[in-house]
Amino acid sequence: MFFFKESLSDQGQLWTDLAGTVTDDPYGRKLTLKEDIGAGHFTTVAFDDGLKIMLTDYMLHRGFSKVYDNSSDDSFCLHINQVKAADQFSVHISGKELFFNNKLYSAVFLVCSGEPLGIETTPGAYFNQLKIVIPKKWLASHLTEAYNAAVLQQYLNLHEERLYFDSLDAVYLKLVNRLISEVQQIKYLPLVHGMVTIIVERFFFRMAARLEK
Repeated sequence: MFFFKESLSDQGQLWTDLAGTVTDDPYGRKLTLKEDIGAGHFTTVAFDDGLKIMLTDYMLHRGFSKVYDNSSDDSFCLHINQVKAADQFSVHISGKELFFNNKLYSAVFLVCSGEPLGIETTPGAYFNQLKIVIPKKWLASHLTEAYNAAVLQQYLNLHEERLYFDSLDAVYLKLVNRLISEVQQIKYLPLVHGMVTIIVERFFFRMAARLEK
């Protein structure tokens, strides 16, 4: 098993322990995994207003322990996960360890900077993920209708229940798949940014609607 600390705030980090090749373009970076670790890649894109995204599509050949480190940044991270879990697979959040052994694990949830989050898995896990890093100040200025600080705090107080709070429905899947298609060959960055904003806005609208029930 190997250990990796993934920085959500600094997606330009040099992932020397993971990357076999690194390809830069005007909008972001694509990192292909070393063959002894897994098969697949990470793709990152950063926007001028502070939003950042990371798309992952890979299968692991080795056991893996990963923590998400965004402790140095004042942000939130929206995770949209589609994972085919291995024989042993667990998520650490809010001091709890939740097990998804040999399951199709899908989740849509938000974590705050400085909040511990980690994954442990044996070989064979497949990850298809979208992570959106959202500066805290971005929410109030860009989501004037969807964002409510009190509702957000109520959501964060759910702790590990956030993993089950929202569902990866057909609309999320359609939005994420369209985003993946656009990122593979970016022709117009504002279009990609608009799609990311729609996904974030939908999450916050759904959060408010469910908490009001």
